[in-house]
Amino acid sequence: MYIKSVTIQGFKSYRDQTFTGQEFSPSQNIIVGRNGSGKSNFFSAISFVLSEKYSKLRSEERQAFLHEGTGRGVLSAFVEIVFDNSDNRLPIDAKEVAIRRTVGLKKDEYRIDGKAVTQREVFNLLESAGLSSSNPYYIVEQGKVATLTTMKDSERLELLKEIAGTKVYDQKRAESLSIMKEAEQKKQKINEAIEYVQERLDELEQEKEELKEFQKLDKDRRCIEYAIFEQELNEATKNLEEIEKARENQHKIANQLHMDKMYLQQKLKDYERDIKLAKLQKEAKQKEKDLLETERQELIRQRTKIDLELKDFQQIHKEDETTRKDVEEELREVNKKIEDITSQLNDEVIPQYENLLREENEVEEKLQASERRMNELLSIQGRKNRFNTVEERNRWLQQEIEKLEKANASYSEQITVRTTETEKLKDTLSNLNRIIEEKKKSFTENRAQIESFQTSYNDLKNERDSLTNQKKELWKEQTETEKETQRLSEELSRAERKLEMTFPRTVTSGIHSVRNIVKERNIAGVYGTVIELIKCDEKYHRAVEVTAGNSLFHLVVENERVSGDIIQAMNQSGAQGRVTFIPLNRLQVTDVDDSIANSEFAPLWKKVKTDSKFDIVVKHLFGKTFVTKDLGSGTQFAKDHNVNCVTLAGDQANRKGTLTGGYIEQRQSRMDCMKQIENLRKDYKESHDKSKKLKASISDLDDRLNTCITRLQKVETEVHNSKNTIQHEQQDLQNLEIRKNNIEDNIRSNEELLVRLKSSLSANKETIDSYTKEKDSPLSATLSTREKQELDKLTKTVNDLTKQLQTVSRSRLEQETKRDSLRIQLNTNYIPRKSELQLHIDHLPTDSTFSSQQRLSQLQGDKKATEDRINDVTESIKELDQEIDDLNEKIKTTQEQLETERTEETKKFQTLQEKANSLEKLLNKKKIWTQKREDCIRQIKELGTLPSDFRKYLESDQKTLMKKLHSTNEKLKKFGHVNKKALDQYEQFSNQKDDFLSKKEELEKGEEAINQLIEVLDRRKDEAILRTFKQVSQNFEEIFQTLVPGGHASLTMKSKKGEGEEEEEDETDETSEVDQFTGVSIKVSFMSSGETEEEQSYHLMQQLSGGQKSLVALCLIFAIQRCDPAPFYLFDEIDAALDSAYRTSVAKMIETLAEKEKIQFITATFKSEMLESAENFYGISFKNKISSIKKITKEEALRVLQEEERLGGAQVQPGEERPLTPPTHDDHMDDRED
Repeated sequence: MYIKSVTIQGFKSYRDQTFTGQEFSPSQNIIVGRNGSGKSNFFSAISFVLSEKYSKLRSEERQAFLHEGTGRGVLSAFVEIVFDNSDNRLPIDAKEVAIRRTVGLKKDEYRIDGKAVTQREVFNLLESAGLSSSNPYYIVEQGKVATLTTMKDSERLELLKEIAGTKVYDQKRAESLSIMKEAEQKKQKINEAIEYVQERLDELEQEKEELKEFQKLDKDRRCIEYAIFEQELNEATKNLEEIEKARENQHKIANQLHMDKMYLQQKLKDYERDIKLAKLQKEAKQKEKDLLETERQELIRQRTKIDLELKDFQQIHKEDETTRKDVEEELREVNKKIEDITSQLNDEVIPQYENLLREENEVEEKLQASERRMNELLSIQGRKNRFNTVEERNRWLQQEIEKLEKANASYSEQITVRTTETEKLKDTLSNLNRIIEEKKKSFTENRAQIESFQTSYNDLKNERDSLTNQKKELWKEQTETEKETQRLSEELSRAERKLEMTFPRTVTSGIHSVRNIVKERNIAGVYGTVIELIKCDEKYHRAVEVTAGNSLFHLVVENERVSGDIIQAMNQSGAQGRVTFIPLNRLQVTDVDDSIANSEFAPLWKKVKTDSKFDIVVKHLFGKTFVTKDLGSGTQFAKDHNVNCVTLAGDQANRKGTLTGGYIEQRQSRMDCMKQIENLRKDYKESHDKSKKLKASISDLDDRLNTCITRLQKVETEVHNSKNTIQHEQQDLQNLEIRKNNIEDNIRSNEELLVRLKSSLSANKETIDSYTKEKDSPLSATLSTREKQELDKLTKTVNDLTKQLQTVSRSRLEQETKRDSLRIQLNTNYIPRKSELQLHIDHLPTDSTFSSQQRLSQLQGDKKATEDRINDVTESIKELDQEIDDLNEKIKTTQEQLETERTEETKKFQTLQEKANSLEKLLNKKKIWTQKREDCIRQIKELGTLPSDFRKYLESDQKTLMKKLHSTNEKLKKFGHVNKKALDQYEQFSNQKDDFLSKKEELEKGEEAINQLIEVLDRRKDEAILRTFKQVSQNFEEIFQTLVPGGHASLTMKSKKGEGEEEEEDETDETSEVDQFTGVSIKVSFMSSGETEEEQSYHLMQQLSGGQKSLVALCLIFAIQRCDPAPFYLFDEIDAALDSAYRTSVAKMIETLAEKEKIQFITATFKSEMLESAENFYGISFKNKISSIKKITKEEALRVLQEEERLGGAQVQPGEERPLTPPTHDDHMDDRED
């Protein structure tokens, strides 16, 4: 055993947690450090844990151990020592043992391996390892050696006594003397009492004879009274037993009545809750009905409004139809007119006009040609008279030709202009015709598109109506489902409350608390109660219930960690209730041999169904129980096979022989309740899921309905836009037709003008040709015959053509006038009227138009929807009326049941009151008879000690006993003056005298034993001191010779033989009294150079030098340690005052002890000799008033000692920082240069 490590925190100069680093060596360990760095505090820390001198500390003493340096203070400190216990020297089964002591202002505690222990337990443990409190020299603190050097002889004797353990003997001797003193005082008091008792016995001896006669009669009296009292006691006991049986019977009846009353009260609460719920439902239904009534009235008003609007719409529609018919009739007439006029124009007027115009042009051309020729002939005939010469004629002709050519040039230019204009007009007309055709095509397409929109609108409207109807159906179904879900929820709550009534309220609260905690904190591994995890056939319900009992409500969890977390959470939150957990990982089940089962006995656990994960729970609860048909065979089976048996009715036969059974009320079946709850939970879940699906379907229908309505609105917008487009196109077509007619008129006018221009141009050319020919002809006064004939013919022809032209022109003008009139009628009247009528028709709302259909459909749809809603609301109101009637009936029925149950409760209460009164009467009787019995018992006790024949009158009756008692009392009256207590007093005092004599004898024996003990203690004390002295003296001489070769030393025991006399121990008698010893002196001899052993002289301690005294003191310490070896030693600067040679000797001796005796040494030193044989080295540094320790090398330790020697042992000053490793030579040089 040795110290492996030391951990210090907050202790004196060690503020921060300080660990020695690597383990201490089991051999030699050296600690070095500056003076004042904390070496002594390190040893004090170890003594703080191991030494008894710090066992009882006051508050200020504990404060002194706490670190007080710069910076933050500490409130507590601890020191922990870890021991290597490989040799099991400490009686603890561990390779390492850690002892920690923690101290604070208000605490002082010990711990062994983290477990709190008392201080006495620690010291007992150390004592068992050889660390004796009577020999504290296994820790030699600084100054201990110096103390021994200055110790007086008497003080050394006290030290020797302490080492020998005489304090124990002294304590026991003092205790024995104190006991003897107390015994002597008691013996004196007993002698006084014996004298007094003897005096009283002498007085009572005279009264004893007369008392004997009295006692004889008194014994007879007491026997009679005993018989009387005994008979009365028996009667009272018998009556009490009968009363107790009656009370038990009444209690059973009262308990059953009380349970029935509680059940009735719960039923009353259920009824009241049902009535309250029904009233709330009725109120809600009534409110819903009122709302529906209001809605129905509003719907009726809306329907009336819609009917009126629909009627007005139909009236307007009818009027519009009439107007439409008139307009269509007029349009047909206009179309007929247009068709007739167009046909007349195209088939009659225009062809006739064109023929007459062509004829007119032909006639006019012929007339003009004839007139030109005639005029030419006439001009030729008259030029002779007009012109005198040919030249004059020719000049005139040339002038005429030039005029005509000029006119022809103008005609040609006009023809070109008109032709170009006509071509442009034709191109424009062609484009216009194309545009008109495109407009007509677009108009037709738009009309077809409107028809298509109408179809889409009708489809979307039908889809909207279908979706609306579907939504109404889903709404209705959802309402019914929600009602069903609410009903199932209420039934589930009632079933759960019914189940909760079958087990204690605290368990109910506990389970609710656990479920809330699991839900809030999301704790996994909680599977539920046992009853929720198992199922079985209904016929086994009763057997399962009575077998499991309240275990059915134990919570199954994964492991104990889960249950621990839940319990901790319940404690933290202050949750109420009681709960029992079944951790699956802690269950261990011993399987029962199922081979013993047969047709009459079946293992109950096989009848219980559960998840395979919970089979172990089922086996744990039901594994040792078998189901049987009858209790008789089950009792024998349980006894034979050491199992439990249960019948289907719930009767039980325990394997220990106990039978349990009886009537069990079926309404309290827990398994039936649980099965009902599971079915309701399943139905509730299905209904709830169905409600969620219906909500999702309604939401989906809402989306589809919104999409449909959006598309309807889009179609309406498209229709509106298409109608506007058609109106614009129709107006454009009308304008284009008018423009087309104008262009056609312009083309015809230009063509007619071109015909005339061309005709004039041709006539002028002919005239020019004629004038040209005439220029070449001679100037003649008359015409030739041929010319005259031609002139005559031309005159006639001109006259005829003129007439014909007039006729044709008149006809052409008539046709032209007729044509223009017809065209004016078309363009001005009929065609604009046709457009007006068409627009009017288009704007009239008809069944075939989109807007009228839309409005009519909307009104009809609104009416149908309103009527449907009215029907639905009416139906709902009827249903609500029926539900309200049902609720009223339910309230009435429940109220009747409530009144019936209240009446029954009143009866139960009255019966309970009667039973309570009966119980009270029985209780009063019991009190009377109990008092009677107690009086009898008291009176029997008051009779005192009865004679041996006290039962002789027990067979007599009361009357005989009373007569005997009266006779005896009459006789006793004669002895009224007798001291009735004389005999008792005599016997009492005799007994007291015997007791006092016995006690006195015991005290005398005790005194003798104590005297013997004191003698033994004194002898053992002397022997222990002498034995210890011999061991220490011998060890002292041997160790001194080892350290001082050639030297001699001895210890001398001083005794009192005379004033100032001394006697050596080897000449004293071992049986002498220790009190004769006065001290222990030391004599030593250091052999000087040149001295022989015979010549060397002995010296006392006072005559030695300081180094020699220290060496002698160390020898004494080593001698004491050798008497009671410890597993380790701690030396704090024991070599401080030794000479160099002696330090080497001490170091070698420590090395020898460490190697041979396997003893651990931890030594603090300033000298290098101790370092030579050490294994581990530790340095202590001091910085900012804080000490720390760490492992260093031997070289570093030597440098620290050299630095300390250089500084002359100067103590570290507060705030000074001094490293462990001293600076190098160069560092010193740098410091000096600075």
